[in-house]
Amino acid sequence: MPYLTHLAVAEVSRPHGLAGEIKARSLSDHPEQLEGVALVYLKIGEDYVPRRVERCRSRGDTIYWQLEGVSTPQAVDALRRQLIYVERKDAAPLEPGAHYIAELLGLGVMDVSGEALGTLVHIFRTGSNDVYEVRRPDGALFYLPVIPNVVRDIDMENAVITVDAAFVLNGETIR
Repeated sequence: MPYLTHLAVAEVSRPHGLAGEIKARSLSDHPEQLEGVALVYLKIGEDYVPRRVERCRSRGDTIYWQLEGVSTPQAVDALRRQLIYVERKDAAPLEPGAHYIAELLGLGVMDVSGEALGTLVHIFRTGSNDVYEVRRPDGALFYLPVIPNVVRDIDMENAVITVDAAFVLNGETIR
């Protein structure tokens, strides 16, 4: 699994005001921690292009940024739906055993019996618990609640999530 050098922390929503301030939706559990970041990155092609943060504030899961070189609503409009990244070293620290969502996407998912079930393609944040969207080798999707009796282990070194798939989901087993 490649080491991620940059992590997505927000998605540009729209301009805020007339001075090119960016209104963005936070992808972080702690958006207030982004207020202290001095440099963010926009991904252009395969490159991360740095932008100095002139001003940042958060309100709930919304972040307002004034970035160097972005000074008009039209400039912000051109960035709509783009992700804003920080260097991994500037990201909020995690509790032991926690992982950044970006690190989990693409991991293989296997049953406790060793059967390969598919690949993690999306994580839904529901409030009570996250839900993993897994794509089977045949392309079909299934969903796993991220609760201790289902998600048994996350092995980053071997890029695999081990789950107990011996439960029923919507009346059908996921196998």
